[in-house]
Amino acid sequence: MPYSLIDPIRRFQIKTAKLHIKADSILSEKSTLPYWKFRYLSEGLMLETWQSWNSFCRISIINSCLGCLCTDGIQITARTGDNSWQRIGFIFKSKTIAKGLLKSSHNEPTWGDIDKLIAAASNLKTVNELALLSAFGLPTLNESAKHMQTVRNCIAHKNPETINNVKKLYLYYSVPSGDMRPHELIWQDNASGEIAYFSWLADLRQMAVLSGLSVP
Repeated sequence: MPYSLIDPIRRFQIKTAKLHIKADSILSEKSTLPYWKFRYLSEGLMLETWQSWNSFCRISIINSCLGCLCTDGIQITARTGDNSWQRIGFIFKSKTIAKGLLKSSHNEPTWGDIDKLIAAASNLKTVNELALLSAFGLPTLNESAKHMQTVRNCIAHKNPETINNVKKLYLYYSVPSGDMRPHELIWQDNASGEIAYFSWLADLRQMAVLSGLSVP
C-alpha cells in the first residue's frame, strides 16, 4: 500500500474533534467537580493532546521521507538516503545533518517540537520540504504548539524552572490576579477572547492541513 499524508491528517482531525468534545465536557462540569478531579482531567487532556500532535508529526515526517500521496493529489518520491524510522528519528533529534552522520539504532525524538520540526524539514530534504517549512514555520500558528509544549512539560515535570516557563506565557492571556496552577492556563482567554486550549487545537489542525500539501 502506498504511503499517504491524507489518512494521517484525517485521523488527526477526527482525534482533535474528540479532544474538543472532551474539553467541552470538562468545562461544562467544572463547577461540580472537586478541584483535584478538574486538575486531573485538565492535565490528562493536555498530555493526550500533546501525544496526538507528536504522533501526527512523526508519521507526517516519516511518510514524507518515504514518498507519499499528498492531499493535493500529487505523489512525491522518496528522499535520497536511508529512510528507516531509526535514521529519520536520529537526524530529526540531532537537528543538523552534520551531527546526524552517526548511525543510531533507536533515537526517538520529540516529534511535535516546532523548532526541531522546522530544522528537520530543512535537513531531511524531502520533496515537499517547502510545504512542511511553510506549515510548521508560520508564527501565527506554531506559537500555539510552543505554548502547549511549555504547559505539557510543566505538567509532566513540575519544578521551579518549568513553572516559571509557564508564567512567562501569562502576558499572552487574560489570567486572574493571584497565583494560578500551570494546568489552569489552558482555560484562560487569549488576546482574541478565545479559550487558550481551543485556540491551540484549531492552530494544530490548521498546521496539519497545510503540511499535507506537496507545495505551499
